[in-house]
Amino acid sequence: RDDVALIDGNPIAVRRQAALLRAGDVLVALDLRRYERWVVDVAQAAGAELVFLSGAPDLVANVREATGGAGVAVAYDGVGAASWQSSLDSMARRGTLVSFGNASGPVTGVALRDLATRGSLYVTRPGVYDYYADPAEAAAGAAKLWDMVLAGKVAVTVGQEYALTDAAQAHIDLEARRTTGSTLLMP
Repeated sequence: RDDVALIDGNPIAVRRQAALLRAGDVLVALDLRRYERWVVDVAQAAGAELVFLSGAPDLVANVREATGGAGVAVAYDGVGAASWQSSLDSMARRGTLVSFGNASGPVTGVALRDLATRGSLYVTRPGVYDYYADPAEAAAGAAKLWDMVLAGKVAVTVGQEYALTDAAQAHIDLEARRTTGSTLLMP
């Protein structure tokens, strides 16, 4: 199947990326957090048909089984080093791995031959400034995002608020991955 995507990141990334996928895509969403029911709930509310947590020892086997052995056509990996291998192992022939985050550290030492032997995989590391290089592109992108928010395709979630005087605690909580959604610092 070419309609299967693997999203590796936090539940809010799952929700955001689910909105950007075309209708009909089946999401296999996963998260590096503890085995918590709310992670599954967030992913399913975002449209995930199947949810596997990346801490599971049989993750790749589950993804392969769910895709009839083929693997996923595209993987969106916002975690980085910790999820790189499972993302690669979950890919279909000629699949695309989009690496866009470093939450667990940067991916290093990519062996190009490994991409060939796994089925001629494509890998990309997009940067926002290459897509919005000038003010007109940035304005068009912002307008498209606001259109999606207003149409209900992208949910804006404020997960927690901190007093500005508690900014240090907000950073501690963010780094410890105890937050979801947007974090607001209030004056």
